[in-house]
Amino acid sequence: MLDAIDREVYAWFDDFRAQEMSKAPNYNMMMKLLKDSEVEHQKLTAEAMSQKSKDGAVPVSTVGMNKEQEGDVRQVWESLINQSGKIKIEGSPKYKLKVYSYLAKLLQGDMGRKII
Repeated sequence: MLDAIDREVYAWFDDFRAQEMSKAPNYNMMMKLLKDSEVEHQKLTAEAMSQKSKDGAVPVSTVGMNKEQEGDVRQVWESLINQSGKIKIEGSPKYKLKVYSYLAKLLQGDMGRKII
């Protein structure tokens, strides 16, 4: 659901490009929706991180992924949160949560999975 909201918000930003975005119609509402979505995704990320690999929870929409892709996402996610891969996240707990949330969002798309 959050993935769908994000896609719609980003599509809106594509449709209403302007030098002064703050003057675009519905700008404040769309920014609030985007920030609310980010907060909710961070909550899901925190929950998935607290579960670790107990139940294989990942804060990633796997809709449209085949079993192999889902397995790859789970493997990458576990290496991220266990700091066992090439990507190491340092900083305050709040900062780390934000970064993990953004990385999880990247894992939802083909290009993001290739990048990570």
